[in-house]
Amino acid sequence: MIKINEIRSAYVISIYLLLIGLFLLFYEIFGFKLDSSEVSIYIIKERATYYLMSALLIFQLYIASPEYYFKLVNTLSLVFFMFIFMQPLSDIMTHPIQTWFISATNLFLIALMQIEKYYHK
Repeated sequence: MIKINEIRSAYVISIYLLLIGLFLLFYEIFGFKLDSSEVSIYIIKERATYYLMSALLIFQLYIASPEYYFKLVNTLSLVFFMFIFMQPLSDIMTHPIQTWFISATNLFLIALMQIEKYYHK
């Protein structure tokens, strides 16, 4: 069996969550209008803070100890799987393609984490 020593999923997940958080904080700069009829702007900013802090937490956990990161991979996979069905962004996304893109990205991250856990030395 091939064993790998490189861990990329922590970086990919952190960057993914960081980009979503930064987009939610500064979406006006990019010229986007989010559907804020169901939720207020404060809730959108709160979700941005959640994504930014999640990215920081996951990256700091990996930097502290890759073994602890691998112990939490199943929990992180479950969280990303639940985000497919109960997405915190679902009430502000306006097009179905956005939901498909976010769900496909979540599935990719789950597969990446599980493959790296399986093949890690």
